[in-house]
Amino acid sequence: MAKNYVDSVNLASCPFCGHEARMEKTKAYCLDAFRASCTHCHINTGIITAGGTVKHGEWIIVTLEDALQEALGKWNTRINSDRNVVHPHNNLQRVRGFLNG
Repeated sequence: MAKNYVDSVNLASCPFCGHEARMEKTKAYCLDAFRASCTHCHINTGIITAGGTVKHGEWIIVTLEDALQEALGKWNTRINSDRNVVHPHNNLQRVRGFLNG
């Protein structure tokens, strides 16, 4: 099955490797869904589905637009640099260094 990408959204570059990201429209459990992911290292937001869901004990309807905006928000959210966080592009190198001993 060919992947269906959404070109009309403004995604930030990957927070781990700095490469381009894409928003994919997909299906999950027969529901329309979105997932933002890096074209290089393939890190992603996970699948955000449209439909009904329970949040904080309340039943809510998640529209397709809501699902797209949630995936976009999850991908584009970055920790503020004044919190002494290592630059995102260096994170992948740090993880690899840690795993390789």
